[in-house]
Amino acid sequence: MEQEVFISHSSKNAGIATAICHALEQAGIGGWIAPRDIPTGALYGEEIIKGIRQCKVFLLVFSDAANNSHNVQKEIERASSLEKSITPFRIEKVPMNDNIDYFLGGLQWLDAADNDEEFSELVSEISRLLGKDDNVKIADKFFETAQKNFDNRDYSAAINIFNEALELYRVALGEKHQKTTDTLDMLIESYVKLGDNKTALELHGVRLLQIEELNGEYSVEYVKELCRTAYRRDHLGEYRKSLQMFNTALDIICEHHPESIHEAAYIKLGIGFMHLHLKEYPEALACYKAAEEHLNENTCLECREIYFESSVYNGLGTAYSYIDFDQAMFYFDKAAILRKAIMADDIKKGWALANVYNAIGNANLMNSDISAAIESHKEALEVRKISNDSPIAIARTSFLLAEAYLADTEVNNKNVSTAIDYLKDVIKIRKQKMGEDSILLAEAFELLATAYTRIAEPNYEMSLECLFNAYRIFTVNEKDTTGILDLLETTYQAARSEELNLETWLGIRMNNFL
Repeated sequence: MEQEVFISHSSKNAGIATAICHALEQAGIGGWIAPRDIPTGALYGEEIIKGIRQCKVFLLVFSDAANNSHNVQKEIERASSLEKSITPFRIEKVPMNDNIDYFLGGLQWLDAADNDEEFSELVSEISRLLGKDDNVKIADKFFETAQKNFDNRDYSAAINIFNEALELYRVALGEKHQKTTDTLDMLIESYVKLGDNKTALELHGVRLLQIEELNGEYSVEYVKELCRTAYRRDHLGEYRKSLQMFNTALDIICEHHPESIHEAAYIKLGIGFMHLHLKEYPEALACYKAAEEHLNENTCLECREIYFESSVYNGLGTAYSYIDFDQAMFYFDKAAILRKAIMADDIKKGWALANVYNAIGNANLMNSDISAAIESHKEALEVRKISNDSPIAIARTSFLLAEAYLADTEVNNKNVSTAIDYLKDVIKIRKQKMGEDSILLAEAFELLATAYTRIAEPNYEMSLECLFNAYRIFTVNEKDTTGILDLLETTYQAARSEELNLETWLGIRMNNFL
């Protein structure tokens, strides 16, 4: 941080001078203060002169001790000779000696206010002198405009304007100021809504560093941001990394904040969710049951916790889908009732209800009720579109629909064609929003490869092309390629058995590959 304000004070007032320096720096204004900013072994007087010369504002902390300090008077004389902007700040009501009166008698003085530990008036005046107030006012207007764009779901416009506001706040107020961090949080949310989880994840890393520096790596604030970051990794298909982050968050809460039992319950939901993604169903069920116990022990949860309660039921329904279908439906019904209430209150939160419908669709598919699975996923897709959900979430539901259409073992060209159309849309969105190397993109290519072999006249070349794409992504991400290689071999041999002409670039590529 640029040191813009030289703080002149008597050593007897070191405590209040340091507090003033801290208040300025919290507002993004760099302070120069002795002895903190004098390097070890440096000449004291020489460093004082350097500090005054480089500053833009000379701040005098005036007291009886400063009034009688020869060093303070020398600093005032030098600041005056260098024509620095001088701001006298009176912390004790004592008359000036003649020497100080000569230099400062005609200036406007600020007096310390009672019980103003933030030195708000002083910080505001210094900001005005440095021209920072104008930047803050402009940034405030940018933030207001960006917020309106966000509320109107124009996330691209919101991102551009939030970025403008963020840069101005950083310059005027610094990285740690509340306005700066609030703007960064809104910028992250905008990227998430747009479906750009990769950029959102990068910004979460910046936010984590800020919170760690400001509150410490064992603070509740750090834990909450760690969990938000874990969910971003989930959206990128990085389930194991996400699980590790949730477990780290739970360890911090249990060790350093054992009283935060509700926070721990929320984290267990995240851990359970990751276990489901990783197909570790007993572990997932244990996490959700622990969360349900917490729910039962705290029957007077505030109304705002309706999402937590519905998440517990949805998680239990999903975990029971692999064990007990009827029990799963029992919990899904409870979750759906609560989430319909959430959506009725705020249409933009329809994604929560869509998640329940997707989970019901998956359960029906495991119960071999393909028609019911398709209808549930269609309901989810409709809700996501009505609530203007993110492209990534819509792509996920489209993938699940394609999966349900392809679950029918009988050859049905109409169903397969519908699945292919959905998967093409999924691939387009995932390429755009998640990048060419996303594991979830490989998942879509793999399913599309299967679809191309299921039509009445199989398109083996397109199937092989999809599998090559999936193989490349798996290799880049250092994932196990055994399954993809087996599919490549099987598909290639099926093509040859049909006596298809594979003497194309794809056929040559396959021969070389094998």
